[in-house]
Amino acid sequence: MGDSNIGLKQIFTLVLLSLIWGTSFILVKRGLLAYSPLELAALRVSIAGLVFLPFFIFHVKKERVKNYWKYLIVGLTGTAIPAFCFALAQTQISSSVAGIMNALTPIFTILIGITFYKMKVGGNQIIGVALGLCGAIALILLGKDSSQSNNMWFAGFVAISSILYAMNLNFVKKHFQNENSIRLSAVSFVLVSIPCLVYVGWSDIPSIMNTDAGIKALGYVAILSIMSTMIALIIFYKLVQTTNPVFASSVSYVVPIVALLWGVWDGEFIGLGHYISLGLILLAVYLIRKN
Repeated sequence: MGDSNIGLKQIFTLVLLSLIWGTSFILVKRGLLAYSPLELAALRVSIAGLVFLPFFIFHVKKERVKNYWKYLIVGLTGTAIPAFCFALAQTQISSSVAGIMNALTPIFTILIGITFYKMKVGGNQIIGVALGLCGAIALILLGKDSSQSNNMWFAGFVAISSILYAMNLNFVKKHFQNENSIRLSAVSFVLVSIPCLVYVGWSDIPSIMNTDAGIKALGYVAILSIMSTMIALIIFYKLVQTTNPVFASSVSYVVPIVALLWGVWDGEFIGLGHYISLGLILLAVYLIRKN
């Protein structure tokens, strides 16, 4: 699992992913206005699975797909289970706190990589991860909305998602290094979307869609599914293949910057402490990208 060269293209991809995923937490929040956490997550996975279906059929017909269980693991750890965890978490914590808590991913990526995949980690990466975590924690303390009661026990669902993302990163690097990222995403998504589609048809979702609130929320979920889930994961898996799990996971350190920019746009106060935290995060990404 040697590191690949990391250049401007990879850094640009990291920033692009941060912009996409930085908005996903707001979209989840809007979707929860009409749908329950279980309904929202099922819709999110189902829509992406349906959009991926033509790609799935094309790749299955073109070449025999082996070891479906590996694709299933990718789908469960990279999308399906985290989708439910984040939806549950954001019933009790703010979208910004959820996004910032996701910065735990690089820590778990290194721990799992060292323990199970014999990952070689340099001193710069260890220091970078530590600095990034400090910056993320500082943003949690500075960004917490005092007017909102955040039940931080529910942040445990975000921590579970971070562990699953870390497992996913290492698993993809190990087993799908040379796999086409669209094929990887399509097969894994369609597999996990099957039970979600069954649930969508069985639940109250169709009746909720007939309401104004349901239609509006469905629009947010559709954007979440296509942009923040489907397209983002294709790009992300390509980034994992061309760089290394630690650098790819550092996207979760840049996401809080996007959340903070949303705050500025919304008129929130940004002080010196916020900029110091951002400086730590940017320094962390610089160190992590060094081989």
